[in-house]
Amino acid sequence: MLATLAGLTAPRLVWFAFLTYASVVVTRLLNGSPAASGAVVAAASLGSAVATTQVGRLTGGHGRARLLVGSIVGSGAGLVGVGVAPSVAVAVGAAALTGAGFGVSLSLYRSEMTRLAPAARRGGLVSVGESVGRVGSTIGPVLAGAFVELGRPVLGDGGAVRGALAAMALVAVALGAASVLVAGRFAAPPGSPAAD
Repeated sequence: MLATLAGLTAPRLVWFAFLTYASVVVTRLLNGSPAASGAVVAAASLGSAVATTQVGRLTGGHGRARLLVGSIVGSGAGLVGVGVAPSVAVAVGAAALTGAGFGVSLSLYRSEMTRLAPAARRGGLVSVGESVGRVGSTIGPVLAGAFVELGRPVLGDGGAVRGALAAMALVAVALGAASVLVAGRFAAPPGSPAAD
C-alpha cells in the first residue's frame, strides 16, 4: 500500500514539469507562437483523455503492472521528446505521448488504491492517496526548477531546460517502476485476508 501511495507522485512529477516548461520550450527554444504553445498543451490533454478511456481494454491485454510501468515510461519518454523536439510538430506528438502515459498511469494508480484498501478504510485511504499524489504536483515544478538552475552554468538556458525535463522523466520513471516492483514483491496472496 505504501509503495502505491509513493507511486502516485510519479505521473504528476511528469505532468507538472510538462505544464511548467512546455511553453518555455515552444516559445523560447523553438521560436513558436503562444498559439503553438497552446496546441502542444492541448495535444497532451487530448492524449490523456483518449488514453484514459482505454485503460480497461489495455489492462486486460497487458496486465496491470506491465501497463503501469509502460505508461510511466511512455509519459517520461514524451517529456524528454518535448524537451529535445526540433520543431513544434514533433513537440505536439511528444506531448500527446506524455498525456497518454499520464492519463493511463494515474488511472491505474487510483484503481490500485481502491482495490488494495480494505472496505472499511477505503474512503480514507483513497483520500490519503490523492493527498500524497498532490505532493508530486507541488514538488514537480520546484524540482524541475532546481534542475534548471543546476544545469544553467554548464548547459546554458536552453540546454538546462532540456536537461531538467530529461532529469524529471528519469526521476518519475525510477519512482514509478520502483513502486510497482515493491508493491508486487510485498503483495498479499490472492484469497488472503489482506488481499480482500
